[in-house]
Amino acid sequence: MSYVKPEDVHSPKNRWRLRKVVHDSGEGGWSAAEGQWDDDGLWSDVLAIRWNGMEGAAIGNPQSRGLATWFIVPGELEDDIRAAIARLTKVRGARS
Repeated sequence: MSYVKPEDVHSPKNRWRLRKVVHDSGEGGWSAAEGQWDDDGLWSDVLAIRWNGMEGAAIGNPQSRGLATWFIVPGELEDDIRAAIARLTKVRGARS
């Protein structure tokens, strides 16, 4: 298996809806995305993260049955992770 672009991670299809990739540090790095998660019939807006895979290596983590998936960030951590992503985005923009 190999690197899977975060915009192509849609599993589990019956519980996860990808809305927007908000961070992607590329192959071998990590990604974060906004989406919706089905919790017993109630769809909630969530932040999710995953480790990206690499060419010639695993498809990243988490994964389920060979399909790349997302880890849903616990609500109490979401604000801090969003703030860190905003700082990373600002630093990247300053370097360009």
